[in-house]
Amino acid sequence: MILFLAVINFLFCGFCAYRGYIKSSLTFLFWSGNLFFFGIPNLIDSLGISLNYTYQLENYLYLQDSNFDFNFQLTKMKEMIVFVLLFNIFFYIGEKISGNNFRKINISKAGQFEYFLLFFNYIFLILFIFNYSGEWFVADFYRQTNFTYQLSVLIICICTSASFNFALSGKKTFALLNLFPTIFISFIISERPYLAPALGILFLWMVSLGKNTIANLFKIIGVGFFSIFLMRFVRFYANKQEFDLLGIIFSRDSSTSVLYYIFQAPEYYAGLTDGKAVAFLIST
Repeated sequence: MILFLAVINFLFCGFCAYRGYIKSSLTFLFWSGNLFFFGIPNLIDSLGISLNYTYQLENYLYLQDSNFDFNFQLTKMKEMIVFVLLFNIFFYIGEKISGNNFRKINISKAGQFEYFLLFFNYIFLILFIFNYSGEWFVADFYRQTNFTYQLSVLIICICTSASFNFALSGKKTFALLNLFPTIFISFIISERPYLAPALGILFLWMVSLGKNTIANLFKIIGVGFFSIFLMRFVRFYANKQEFDLLGIIFSRDSSTSVLYYIFQAPEYYAGLTDGKAVAFLIST
């Protein structure tokens, strides 16, 4: 039953991702992420459980990330898959109703506003550097922050959006220059979420080109693997781990671990009924 549900969810997400790509829809990013963070790992886990390789799989996952203990005896696998599958179905229905398609946009040239954002991007990068008192390239979840530090990071993430218009207008050099601050900050403070604006804009630009060919699809998949590598390399570098390319790309992401933890911990699972765990799950 678990394997059957996992296969159905995997095929459904795969179909929606391909449909989003063909229609140049913004939701292509959602379905692709859904496949990577849950669809594929859950399919592998369900297959391992069905073939009675639970113990070996748990040991393998623990060696990848000792911060979380994947315990498939405690995890309510069926409830977890049903929850995600139902969420995906409702999301798909909402997508159909809204008709959220993102056709190719033609922008002949970037306006003064984009150059204004590029200028402010580097101004606030300088402010950030002068106001960051922590150690560089080290993961520290208890670092001290101040208002200027927080404001700088927020403005930099907002200014990064100008790269999309730069790219569409053919100003790729300016687009890359505008992406640098948020990527640089992500490595300095070893926080992966700050890579999201840069990588998201890169994906949106490739999808918005309207080149719905197999070759372009493989390019997007290649960029996807590079994005996975970059996001995990941030934490990998901060932890001073021994370099392992395959381990960086194919290891489990912490977002997957959080999802499993919710359906493994009774206090979180019980919270599904009052909405708090649902909100946490969706935001994850």
